[in-house]
Amino acid sequence: MFNVDDDMTALGLLMIVLAYLLGSISSAVLICRLYGLPDPREQGSGNPGATNVFRLGGRLAAALVLLCDMLKGTIPVWASYLMGINVHAWPDWYRCLPRTYLPNILSFSWR
Repeated sequence: MFNVDDDMTALGLLMIVLAYLLGSISSAVLICRLYGLPDPREQGSGNPGATNVFRLGGRLAAALVLLCDMLKGTIPVWASYLMGINVHAWPDWYRCLPRTYLPNILSFSWR
């Protein structure tokens, strides 16, 4: 989680909420809907990630999922790093557990 210090401000708490909400968005589900593909939570491996989307829709859809996942991991990481806050988001809204962390690992490695 995070340490609440005396320096924690309303902006810091807002950043935590925004990072959580951004991290909760499943780009695989959204891109599959956009491209008219089956729901990745119900097809293939059942994991809403780039690999499963690749199986369902090909390279372009998978590349978009990976890019969006990297951005949704990178943006809060960089913003929280600049503000001195450590944030981690769990994707509760899409009925999945975080099984693969490649996009977030990549975003942390750029820090």
